[in-house]
Amino acid sequence: MTGAVGGAWGGDFDSGTWAFDGAYAYMLGGLGFEFIGSFTPDAELTAFNDLAITNPVLSANLSRDNPRVNSYMFNLVAGLPFGMNDTWMPFISGGAGMFQISGGRVDFDLLDDDFDLDFLDDDFEPEFDSDGLVTNFFKDNQFGGNLGVGVLGFFDQVGFRADIRYYTGMGNNEGDNLRFVAQNVKDISYWRSTAGISFRW
Repeated sequence: MTGAVGGAWGGDFDSGTWAFDGAYAYMLGGLGFEFIGSFTPDAELTAFNDLAITNPVLSANLSRDNPRVNSYMFNLVAGLPFGMNDTWMPFISGGAGMFQISGGRVDFDLLDDDFDLDFLDDDFEPEFDSDGLVTNFFKDNQFGGNLGVGVLGFFDQVGFRADIRYYTGMGNNEGDNLRFVAQNVKDISYWRSTAGISFRW
């Protein structure tokens, strides 16, 4: 089990930003599986920075300064344990899962005034929160995958983990291409590297 911190950059990110991971792995010798939840709370996505130029009023009224990008991945792991009591293990892991991209809530009238967004279609059904803000136009779920390499090192039951990983989406999952994220961040991609404290038992 690992808690880690690091950064995400490249691909659909205009600049690097903080990333936080939680991982749980089960290994039997050099083979196993893992779950990684990765959280990027302040992602500067290119599409949203472009929106700030083309529609500064709409961009300024989003409820979040920058989008939030979270991923939940189930991976297979192959490693090469060595050293006394398998102290070290370089590994490779990859698999598939889900991305959640959330750019914030916005006033419906601001969407209604922007014909460039081309969302005024019967297929788009806005969802509202208690404040009357549209919650689903700047939001999307995507299926995707990841592949990474790293190393685990342990001193008895406590150790560390460090890895570098590439993430990529495979199209939006909502079936509603009129949403901003589905139009402009259809196959999200970026790099992520983290390091943190691990525990084994």
